[in-house]
Amino acid sequence: MVRDLGLRLEVAKPAMPRDEFLWQNGADIMARDPDFCCARNKIDPLRPWVDRALGWVSGLRRDQGKTRDHVHVLQPTENGPVKVHPLATMTAADVADYMTRNGIPEHPLKAKRFLSIGCWPCTQAVLDGEDERSGRWAGKGKTECGLHTFLKAKEA
Repeated sequence: MVRDLGLRLEVAKPAMPRDEFLWQNGADIMARDPDFCCARNKIDPLRPWVDRALGWVSGLRRDQGKTRDHVHVLQPTENGPVKVHPLATMTAADVADYMTRNGIPEHPLKAKRFLSIGCWPCTQAVLDGEDERSGRWAGKGKTECGLHTFLKAKEA
């Protein structure tokens, strides 16, 4: 897929291998402290790229729920790159239409009802009629991945 779309892929990995991380922090760390887990395994590995980036592109859309209905297309941050949300004003139907018109394949997990995909311990399939993000941190009260919260929005 990377080659088909003409992308350059760089892989960021956590400092600590998964098994060692779980041994040191407990196999239930994802349920006990998902923010800590996310910080160590997603945010920290991206720091070298974030520190030199001018923009951070994300696929957040306003129609994905109340926690995202305020998403700006461009959002300056306090100490980092500008957040860019090019899909912010699109709906799920708009995205599906765009993908069809441009020959972009669906993620294979969508067919298995994973409608919002995050890391495997914190993501589950969504039942028919449920909100597309209901499979994220189900029953935990958490609504956003640390990737979307660690860069604080600059107040106007």
